[in-house]
Amino acid sequence: MKRRRLLASVGLALGTAGCLGTDDGDDATDTTTSATTAGDATTSTTTTASATLDVTETTLQQALVFLETDYLSTTGGDGRYLLANAFVSEGRVDRRDVALRVDGTEYEPDDGRTVSRLWRVYQSGSAFEPDLGGLLLFELPASGFDSTSDAAVTWPGGEHRLRAGLRERLRADAPAFSVSITAPDTLAQGESPRFEVAVTNEGDVPGRFVAGLNRYGPRVASTPAKRFSILVDADGTERTSYTGGISGHRVPDDQLGDGDADLRYGWNGAADDRTFQIEYVTADE
Repeated sequence: MKRRRLLASVGLALGTAGCLGTDDGDDATDTTTSATTAGDATTSTTTTASATLDVTETTLQQALVFLETDYLSTTGGDGRYLLANAFVSEGRVDRRDVALRVDGTEYEPDDGRTVSRLWRVYQSGSAFEPDLGGLLLFELPASGFDSTSDAAVTWPGGEHRLRAGLRERLRADAPAFSVSITAPDTLAQGESPRFEVAVTNEGDVPGRFVAGLNRYGPRVASTPAKRFSILVDADGTERTSYTGGISGHRVPDDQLGDGDADLRYGWNGAADDRTFQIEYVTADE
């Protein structure tokens, strides 16, 4: 975790207020605007002669899903991560000049090595560049902050204040999750497996759960199947599903129902790994 203590002599210009909401990340985006309204009704960018940085999306989560050559792995549990999509619309912004300010401390963004391994970056190519911007990653403690009223992404001459719902989540400790997964043991020829996932938030504030699902065989040693990213309300449960398409694969008739697994899926979460063995059988079995 990288952080730097704010100096009393540093004076950052206060931007206009941030967008109200209890959601963040994949499910909702901040609308960047230069307008000022009462309360927390808008987000903002502050423009200087040197640069304008538009922060359009922020996500707070307790784990990260990486691409490890040909499968997904998930790490986390000891802290939290705030990810911000920040785009340069004027001038240049060096990653080293951007920070996340929370409770009187500035947290430096990842130097790019961790971000470049993220599955979401592999899919979108959104690593941060000074002329374009991109994805910024900040590592934070799992414990809550005493105050988050000043929480903001900052850069020389400007800042983007985090919206109220996200500041509320930062004040609380990271919530615990429990996960239930159901998958078939057998499939008829030509069918694809369906996974039902239920995630329960056992904490007092909303939290984002992330995990990866990989497929092993047929025809490949391993391949990413699905990255799960689910925002769950406090003391609530969210359900989702995934159907794995196995296009064009057929098990020889004499191998149907022979007791050997024809497919294997691996669930990789920050707290647990699970394996699902699936056998193809004849339709009447």
